[in-house]
Amino acid sequence: MRIILDDHELPAVAGGAAEALAAVRRECEAHERIITDVFLDDRRLSEPDLQAVESHNPPGEVLRCTSTDPLNLVADTLECVADALEQLRGAHESIADKFQAGQMAEGLGELKEALAMWNSVRQGVDHGCALIRLDIEKLRTQATEVDAALTSLANRLTDIRDGLAGEDWSRIADTIGYEMGPVVDHWQTLVRVLSERVEAMQDAGDRA
Repeated sequence: MRIILDDHELPAVAGGAAEALAAVRRECEAHERIITDVFLDDRRLSEPDLQAVESHNPPGEVLRCTSTDPLNLVADTLECVADALEQLRGAHESIADKFQAGQMAEGLGELKEALAMWNSVRQGVDHGCALIRLDIEKLRTQATEVDAALTSLANRLTDIRDGLAGEDWSRIADTIGYEMGPVVDHWQTLVRVLSERVEAMQDAGDRA
């Protein structure tokens, strides 16, 4: 099977897609890069597809992959997180208005979406830090703004979940309307801190 990584052809393998993908991973690890997209005979493989490749080793003619520097990927992720935080600020205002107006079904629907977005934000930061071996728990002991972001979000999410469990809609409205704004502020600061760390790591790599 032919293997193409970032428009460069690697030595072909005699086996199927699993062997070809393993060869790409070895090449990326050797150059401290990560795979971003995988195409088997011009069909983009999803995460379930990649798991199937590992277990079934399908045949094919060409495995084409793209890769990137992990720092670049994390920088892009932090930009997406920053955009999501701006969306969340507006979402919080809308949710609070719905609850205060007695529009419970609409408010709960929007709240579910906001909680899912917060989960994505937290996962994006956690996975990004893990990818570049940045210990966020250690960082929170070094930077008060990092600890403030993580702690404030955990506390407010607990308040919201307690409010949902007790069907205390006024508590939810107050938490969303008055207390989530500072949480967004803290997280925007966190993103700036992490972005500065990533930029410093990129600069250090350029000088190496």
